[in-house]
Amino acid sequence: MFVSGKKLCILLSAIGSALAAASDECGFVNSLLGNDEGYNCCAKGYPSIKCSADHITYIDLSNKDIEMAFPSIDSLPELTVLNLSGNKISGSLPDLSGLENLIQLDISDNQIEGSLPESIEKLTNLKILKAGGNRISDVSEKLTSLSLLTDLDLSNNGIEGSLPTFLSKIPNLKYLNLSKNSFSGPIPEDITSISNLISLNLSKNSLEEVIPSSISNLKNLRFLDLSENKLSGYIPTTEFEKLNNIASINLESNLLLVGKIPKISYDSNDYSCKFRDTNLCYLESEKRTKCKYTNYECSKCVENATLKDNMCTCNDGFIGVGYVLCTDDLDINLNQGSENASNFRATFQSITLATIVLLASYVLNFM
Repeated sequence: MFVSGKKLCILLSAIGSALAAASDECGFVNSLLGNDEGYNCCAKGYPSIKCSADHITYIDLSNKDIEMAFPSIDSLPELTVLNLSGNKISGSLPDLSGLENLIQLDISDNQIEGSLPESIEKLTNLKILKAGGNRISDVSEKLTSLSLLTDLDLSNNGIEGSLPTFLSKIPNLKYLNLSKNSFSGPIPEDITSISNLISLNLSKNSLEEVIPSSISNLKNLRFLDLSENKLSGYIPTTEFEKLNNIASINLESNLLLVGKIPKISYDSNDYSCKFRDTNLCYLESEKRTKCKYTNYECSKCVENATLKDNMCTCNDGFIGVGYVLCTDDLDINLNQGSENASNFRATFQSITLATIVLLASYVLNFM
């Protein structure tokens, strides 16, 4: 076949450009692996590297014992998967704007620190972001630009402050894991408005106050873990019972939680439910064989309590939890007509209730 000189020049120019592009893209991989700058990383082959049409489309260098600062990324325009998990990569994340077609980013279990870069908002095709097990300092509001994001894992980073309410603006979020951080304060109702959530893990933080009754808005929720926090007060039993798709629920190690454990029709034969190390109670008729319960039965009343609708309630003039401990209401003689007195009485009773529950639990542990 005869090729004219002009066409040959065009063909050679195209080949040269493609090779140059491939060489430029390999620079990032070669930096991570300590290879020579001109090494053809595509030769490493799948499952580590996958190339197509002179572009890198897939990088999996997980668990390669890579120990270095995160190198810069110039441009990997066709890359869809980047997995660098389980290494010892340190420093902050570089500019990510050259990864416009990235679908999955996994940098979990490294030593990456600082904030997520503002360029994270450029990854508009990103569906999965796993960054747990690092030293990332906050949850970037730039994540709200990722309309296709379904999986977000920022667990085990030591992030402090309140739970970010702006996560409710990520419309397709299905799996949210913020466990093993240092979040404090209440669970905001905004979190319970993420209607597509399938899994919500907020365990091992320092979350406080009551579980919001709006939890029932999470109609698609299958996995809920709120264990090992500082949640308190009566749980929204009726609202929990509206979660018809639940397969696993864990409220363990929230010592100040009280109320009746919900009767749930778990949507799996392999369901899981854990309520130990709380002050929740159960009804014998509603116990499930695979659930882990406290020692409190809702209908076994302590002194100064009466059974009402299968639930022990402290008698008038007493405060506490009817199946744990009821004590004299020392605040009963406060001026009933004073707003300040009313507020003080509510605060006092809340503190007293917490003290009662803690004391009762302490005594039971040593019986």
